[in-house]
Amino acid sequence: MIDSSVKTPIDISTVVVTPTDFRPDSNELKGAQPPAWLGNALKWLFPVAAILFIALIAIPGFLQKWLWMRQLDYAGIFWTLFSVKVGLVCAGFAFAVLFLWINGKRLVNRSGRGIVRRA
Repeated sequence: MIDSSVKTPIDISTVVVTPTDFRPDSNELKGAQPPAWLGNALKWLFPVAAILFIALIAIPGFLQKWLWMRQLDYAGIFWTLFSVKVGLVCAGFAFAVLFLWINGKRLVNRSGRGIVRRA
């Protein structure tokens, strides 16, 4: 038995629109240059993203340790440990830079490219 409240669908005719090509001609793209600000934005994108990524990883752990040590009244010990870690990282960085600089300078002098010869 068919319910009398159900209405039959109305037949609507559809219109088919043919697709058009919206791509520009190849001649228009030859002289196209990206905007100048895009180069500066891309130049700073990776360093800013790396710093943000490192900060998002380091800050929660640092904050959790600091809050925990402060709760136990060991804030002085926390800051002592933190300063020792920072000092060791800075000393290691300075040693690595000095080591690479000396060896790089030695390599350049050995290859002869670092010597300026005047005629």
